[in-house]
Amino acid sequence: MTSLISDKKNTTSFQRRQSGVALLIVMFVLTLMVLIAAEMTFGFSLQMRRTASLQQMEQARWYALSGEELAVKVLQDGFDESEETVNLGQTWATGEVIFPMDGGTIRGEIFDAQACLNLNALQAPDKEGQTSVEVKVFQSLMEALGIESYQAETIAQSTRDWVDNDNTQGSGMGAEDSYYQSLPVPYLASNTSMRSVSELRAVKGVNARIMRRVKPFVCALPTTEMKININTLSPDHAPVLSALYWGELPLEQAKEVLEQRPENGWRSVDEFIQQPSLSNFSAENTHELMSVDSQYFAMTATASYADTKVRIKSLLRREEENKFSVIRREFGGLE
Repeated sequence: MTSLISDKKNTTSFQRRQSGVALLIVMFVLTLMVLIAAEMTFGFSLQMRRTASLQQMEQARWYALSGEELAVKVLQDGFDESEETVNLGQTWATGEVIFPMDGGTIRGEIFDAQACLNLNALQAPDKEGQTSVEVKVFQSLMEALGIESYQAETIAQSTRDWVDNDNTQGSGMGAEDSYYQSLPVPYLASNTSMRSVSELRAVKGVNARIMRRVKPFVCALPTTEMKININTLSPDHAPVLSALYWGELPLEQAKEVLEQRPENGWRSVDEFIQQPSLSNFSAENTHELMSVDSQYFAMTATASYADTKVRIKSLLRREEENKFSVIRREFGGLE
């Protein structure tokens, strides 16, 4: 009798243990299914967010491109009205404009890309053993910005060597492959036109401080000519005007000349040079570097759509019959 009772107790205990194990297995399977479902839901949600983000990015990109097209239209309409000069009194130079769009906005602005010193023009050859006028103007610009004369000359000569099409050092202060290959992180001189002003940072003598100081006043246009539009130089760009006079024109006086500019600019370079305030300064050597017209324009646009922003920078060239073509286009640069 005692043995029978003991067997029943053992059987009951075994059954309970079996039931406990089965319950644990069911709970484990249920937990696993919940985790898998949660992972699938998270993955699906992440994929949906990624898809929505890509759609928003693409829409913002198309809005930015439409801003480029609008800039071309504004330029074409503006020059249909006045084709003799390019000046800040024209409709394209109204500053930043904001356009509301479905689900977003477009903020855009047009600049004259020739209201700066074109670094690619420094590859002009020396004449009669004398340093080219373009190199001297760049050196004068750096000196006007407070850069020491010897360092300014070194950078100017080295920039000329960077953009020319040979590997021959132009002067003792210049630099070609032999210099750049001797650096801790070696590289080669470009020996071709700059595609971006940022290349200047790689030139001998240019450090971060100098780059920050010089960058607002220089550009890299796809031409070897230096034609600075005096009608679109802002008073803040007085150092460029001073440099065109090789530093003889004081910065304060250069700024006053630009502040007193006629509303629609000067009709010719001769009219600009002959004004009384410049009678004591000679532009005989740099006259050909000045212009009252422009063929290159820069456009920046920031398109916002939902939570996405896209910025575009485009370089436009004015062709015959006021047609414009996009020379260069860059996306990004949002701070």
